[in-house]
Amino acid sequence: MKRKRPFWTNRNIKTMAVIVVFSLALTFSIIAGARLISRPDKETKPIQTEDEGLSGGEEVKFGNEMLPVVGDVDKSSYDINLFKQLENGRMIYDSRTVKTWTGIDVSAHRDEIDWEAVKSDGVDFAMIRVGWRGNTEGKVNLDEYFHTNMKGASEAGLEVGVYFYSQAISKEEAVEEAESVIDWIKEYKITYPVVFDWEYVSADARTGTLSNETLNECALAFCETIEKAGYMPMIYFNLDMGYRRYDLAKIGKYDFWLAEYDGAPTFYYNFQMLQYTSGGTVKGCDENVDLNLSFVDYAARSKQRRG
Repeated sequence: MKRKRPFWTNRNIKTMAVIVVFSLALTFSIIAGARLISRPDKETKPIQTEDEGLSGGEEVKFGNEMLPVVGDVDKSSYDINLFKQLENGRMIYDSRTVKTWTGIDVSAHRDEIDWEAVKSDGVDFAMIRVGWRGNTEGKVNLDEYFHTNMKGASEAGLEVGVYFYSQAISKEEAVEEAESVIDWIKEYKITYPVVFDWEYVSADARTGTLSNETLNECALAFCETIEKAGYMPMIYFNLDMGYRRYDLAKIGKYDFWLAEYDGAPTFYYNFQMLQYTSGGTVKGCDENVDLNLSFVDYAARSKQRRG
């Protein structure tokens, strides 16, 4: 009887080893390829799903906090790599498809301004403080330089908008502020937004204990009153106000003016205007001024509304 040759010969062992190594290599190659295909070229923002105004567990980092992503609010569409700081302190958005406009915002805290020189220095628009409410007594006041600045900027050919420094603590006070603004600006051609600028002062101020809910009601009451009068409302805030105080889903029908300094904006949500420094230098202004970029041609939008 012929003896059966054992399977585990040196030759067969070598053959099996080659097969195993090849199989493992093929498996790892497939897995790595799948990961490479699924990996985005750049880090992407979390996908939002609607769940009573908040996304399904998605969060955005602010400082040391992780905050839930707000649903039904457009996310920032800007590429932070396209924000370029120029040597003169100005910022541009270096895009071939997105146009921007340069602006300043001023109040009575500035000295008199040579608006012709401002215009010649490449400034397209000015946001001028129309008035303010006191932090303690709560009185509504007209900015003492408002008419001077409005006339000067308009005559120099700048597009103009206005902002009101609010310390409203109720919807009724916000409406009062808006009605005062409407009365003060009625003789001017306003081509940029009319802005609600509510800012936290301190715990000792009359607004110190104002709830977020009431703040949002104030913003809406102001903007609705301005809109009914035929102007374009806007809400101004910094990162803290935007993330912690405002309900962006509630006020999101209106445009946002974001204040964020020190480089490209990091705000997670979309905004239409950016205040990027308080230390800008502009011809015609003896002191440093706030500089802004607008991503919306409000002058054209205003013309369409009037048409």
